[in-house]
Amino acid sequence: MASATKIPHRKKILLAEDDPANRKAIENLLQTWGWEVDACTNGEELLGKLSIVQPDLVLTDVHMPVMSGIQLTRAIRDLPEAKGQQLPVIAFTSDDTLSTRDALKAAGITAILLKSDPEDTIVAVLEQHLGLRPSPAVGNSFSGLTAYTEGDAAFESELRQLFCNNLEELMGTARQVSDTRDFEGFRYVQHKCKTTLAILADPQSIQAVEDFRLAMDKLEKDGTSIPSGVRQSLLTHCQSLIDGLQSV
Repeated sequence: MASATKIPHRKKILLAEDDPANRKAIENLLQTWGWEVDACTNGEELLGKLSIVQPDLVLTDVHMPVMSGIQLTRAIRDLPEAKGQQLPVIAFTSDDTLSTRDALKAAGITAILLKSDPEDTIVAVLEQHLGLRPSPAVGNSFSGLTAYTEGDAAFESELRQLFCNNLEELMGTARQVSDTRDFEGFRYVQHKCKTTLAILADPQSIQAVEDFRLAMDKLEKDGTSIPSGVRQSLLTHCQSLIDGLQSV
């Protein structure tokens, strides 16, 4: 797989991570991609630096002493300045439980990344929210994909087909999961599609898939039916991406 081109822009990221080893590893990764990093040990420390450092993005662990990532996100959104509402705050966590995701969303998190996600996915999501990767609409040239493949037309064509296959598989499992109750099967396919969706950088599609997963989790937990509108949103957005990928 071709590696993405390192970013020349000196975007500034404020990082909150309490574990020293994880903090150093994440800091090194971000610096490798050309970003300036100011690392903090908890949410309270980061909040104190916010007005001084003026970052382009906040990347935070969730479970930390003193102030958690959820508390930090809520505190940033409560800031009187417009910056508090506009600043991208991304959770970077090992906790993929429904309760944590719900709490992060309620606090105003911008996006959620898992520490187990592939590096390509992590970088693509950060690029998107740093304004370095365009969010494609149906019918455009998917320039983010072109940048990812570094102008290699054959590689881009191959990836387009693979991405279409992934999205079609996701649509198929979404249609059937209410009847089959194959919840792990959907999660497996969703995981396969994470890099696809991150590279295509279409936030509406990413949100539609996440909304479906949350509804599916409720079906698994207490039998609540998946709303037809939630399912249709996923199908519509995935089909739109497929149409766009096949149009060139």
